[in-house]
Amino acid sequence: MCIRDRLETGDALNGWAQKERFDVIVLTGAVTQIPESYRQQLNVGGRLFAIVGSAQTMSGIMLTRRADRIITQNLFETQTNYLIGAEPGQGERDDRLRFLGLEIDPDRDPTNKLRGGREVGAALESLDYYPDTGPFLFSDRYQLTAWLAFYAPGRPRVYCIPIQRRMNQYDLWGGWEELVGRDGLFVTGGDAERAQMWIEFLVQNGVFEEGMCLGTFDVKRGNTVVKTFTISQLSGYTGLELVPEGRY
Repeated sequence: MCIRDRLETGDALNGWAQKERFDVIVLTGAVTQIPESYRQQLNVGGRLFAIVGSAQTMSGIMLTRRADRIITQNLFETQTNYLIGAEPGQGERDDRLRFLGLEIDPDRDPTNKLRGGREVGAALESLDYYPDTGPFLFSDRYQLTAWLAFYAPGRPRVYCIPIQRRMNQYDLWGGWEELVGRDGLFVTGGDAERAQMWIEFLVQNGVFEEGMCLGTFDVKRGNTVVKTFTISQLSGYTGLELVPEGRY
């Protein structure tokens, strides 16, 4: 068996100029979104791995090309450096954190992890969300679920759906059986593409009947976007409960 390898170097951020197709494509740095050129260069059955996101919200993503569509799978959350040329716009740097003679760029500020709760509440309020008559609220992230419970109008009960995560106390509190037939507002980190991936997952696995992305909103430090969140509406909760992948 003879295997021939070929090494090429160059700027492949937007794909190779040659119109070849590949079985495996791996991006070794982060991108804010997967370039369409990479999708087009996957063979049927081919897979692409990339880390996608911005600032504090990055995920390892696997794309698999089928004959009629591309399947997206979220593998894990992480943080890493961007590919050269793939960095998001940094905005003006007059909003740096200055402390004891040190300066930190706004997208590198470690306190960014604490930012987002008020913005989540404001985004729901702009959608005229009413906890007594509207859909129930849920998220796939522990911190977001806690923020929703505190900052959402009316401080409603919020649920944390176990999508590719370990068990937490929200699973012990339960309550999903009371929501059968209701619609839900799903708040998660990332852009509309990532939210659409979760919508398709929940619908295809029979958890909801259908869903749609309502919009995204950014959390900013000055002119710099440090987080992006998405709000989606899922219709007709079926009562199917997902199971956490592990215990505490």
